[in-house]
Amino acid sequence: MPKQIAGAHGRGTLNMWEKGDPSPNPYGRPKKFVSTLRGYGYKVSEINDTIQALIAFTCEDLEEINDHPETTVLEKIVCKALIKAAKKGNLGTIETLLTRVFGRPGESKEDASNAKLDELRNLTREERFARIRFLIDSAENRPDAGGDAGGAIVPPDDTESGKPNAA
Repeated sequence: MPKQIAGAHGRGTLNMWEKGDPSPNPYGRPKKFVSTLRGYGYKVSEINDTIQALIAFTCEDLEEINDHPETTVLEKIVCKALIKAAKKGNLGTIETLLTRVFGRPGESKEDASNAKLDELRNLTREERFARIRFLIDSAENRPDAGGDAGGAIVPPDDTESGKPNAA
């Protein structure tokens, strides 16, 4: 049991934990978002690509992707995080995900990330779904998923729109 002492300036009491007492935080600090996903076997680049692709969708599209039977665990987790943040108006989660992919404003990644974000904004709904399909297919072809692609991710050709691949 912790020893209770008077707080500074007469404000309440403080718990002083002594060696051998049960821990006040028995389960430790919760794992961070990316650490949890890496536990499922995803690479950081796959996580960033998925966040980057899903961040441009509307809530309705995210719910549709989340409910689709072929959606991967990674996509479901990111979709749920984005939907929950949007419904609660929690910009902190969205900011964290954007920072994860594009870096903090003013960092050297800024110019490249703005180009990536502009590219995502200019995609049609069908192109966004094609990108998600590509991510699903590349996840299915991972060596640990029984595929034979050797972990290489090559984006699909987009010859109809004339846009170059953004590999």
